[in-house]
Amino acid sequence: MASLAMAAVAAILPASFATGAAVQQARFFNSCTEDGLGQRLNANSSDGSTVNLPGGATSTANGCIVTGNASAGAGFLALQTDVGVIAGTEPRGYGGDATYNLSSAYTGIGVTSVGGGNNLIQLSLNFDLSAILSADTTLGSSIDGLASSFLTYSVIVSGGENGIIVLGDTISVEKANGVCPGGACGTSIDTIISTGPFAFDVTNTLGVTLGLSGGVTGLAYDGGLASASVAASNTFSFAAQDAFELPDGYVVNYADGSIVDNDWVDPRAPVIPLPAAAWLFGSALLLLGLRRG
Repeated sequence: MASLAMAAVAAILPASFATGAAVQQARFFNSCTEDGLGQRLNANSSDGSTVNLPGGATSTANGCIVTGNASAGAGFLALQTDVGVIAGTEPRGYGGDATYNLSSAYTGIGVTSVGGGNNLIQLSLNFDLSAILSADTTLGSSIDGLASSFLTYSVIVSGGENGIIVLGDTISVEKANGVCPGGACGTSIDTIISTGPFAFDVTNTLGVTLGLSGGVTGLAYDGGLASASVAASNTFSFAAQDAFELPDGYVVNYADGSIVDNDWVDPRAPVIPLPAAAWLFGSALLLLGLRRG
């Protein structure tokens, strides 16, 4: 479905559409395995194609279940991972954790003048971050457990007149000893992250690297429970509107980032077929043209 969506996007691209280079990487670690050695998975692409990395395991010895899935594609990073722990009655801790690390690097992003008169302009890059984090525990017979989740994002922009721009932050939630700091055992994020205006010479090109890491930990004792989740599958990406905020007379079209006329087009969006009536109307016009010819 994603390839069909990209084909649909390609059909509306202007002639000035530029293809640079994109490298997608995904890594996953999960400690919740029966053999105790952990699960390590890696996937990458250097041709701009989407990387998908599902992961997960169950350990009866440690009483844990981990699930996860992640993808890195044209202009986006997405991940989802959960841990659940049911402690046995032995006097020890039961638990597991999992972490995803994703990145996409884009180079050769050009700004095209379509009537603008200056080479030196001011532009901003905008990104969208949307996620839900949670953590919860249930007291065992004598000891409460620990549950936590985190999400870290980063943006590196190069090519501006004033050097490299670096943005980033970590969001986390935790429940320990029955208490959530700040009283919240979960949080949701839906925000636009912006570089703010910076100077750029349109005779040069931009580089953008996106990073996203998310992880969960669960630890329980004496029949207690622990669970944590990071839901960021929709998504960390270029902003759908004004991903590249430019003066009038300038435009960015960049295939590897799925940027069309300064906006990000989600390559995972389903292709909506034309109604049957539209196909019939098109066929009728084609037949009419053939008859006239």
